[in-house]
Amino acid sequence: MKAAPFPLRILVGVLLAALLAVGFLQPLLTKGECAALVALGGRGKPYVFGAEGPDSYDCSGLTRSAYACLDVDLIHSAQYVAYDDRYLTVSDPAELAVGDLIFFDTVADKDKCDHVGIWIGMNRFVHASSSQMVVMISEFDEKWRGCYSWSKRVLPEEDTPTLAALSGRLKRALSPDEA
Repeated sequence: MKAAPFPLRILVGVLLAALLAVGFLQPLLTKGECAALVALGGRGKPYVFGAEGPDSYDCSGLTRSAYACLDVDLIHSAQYVAYDDRYLTVSDPAELAVGDLIFFDTVADKDKCDHVGIWIGMNRFVHASSSQMVVMISEFDEKWRGCYSWSKRVLPEEDTPTLAALSGRLKRALSPDEA
């Protein structure tokens, strides 16, 4: 039996390492933070309509792929997920938590959401941009605020702890004997 080509073996190794890393990091990070990290791993990869990785993505393909690592099955459609009542709607951008899906109305039509990204904090989100043709980080600036629709919290509230809870979790991780 012939061995797989070297580049394919490297790609499989990198994907396995990423999945293992998510498993190891999950006790230290919220699931939303893990989803954001997985999405950030796609930075620089090309935008291709209908793609959900690992070599290229469209916006909802990126979010679907990031959450699939956490056993969350999102539909490959920004519009469908945006209107899904199973997820908590977050209207105020000031209340966003890392990992929340952030939706935009970028096309002049009756639909209020046709683009999605994942909030990474610090006033930024990661998304597969059809205009820039690449997975990238964007600032939630005046341009994006102008077409902001709403956000969805895919994960339960207990998976998005407060800063105090994260601080306590970090302290326990760094010094488990004292916790």
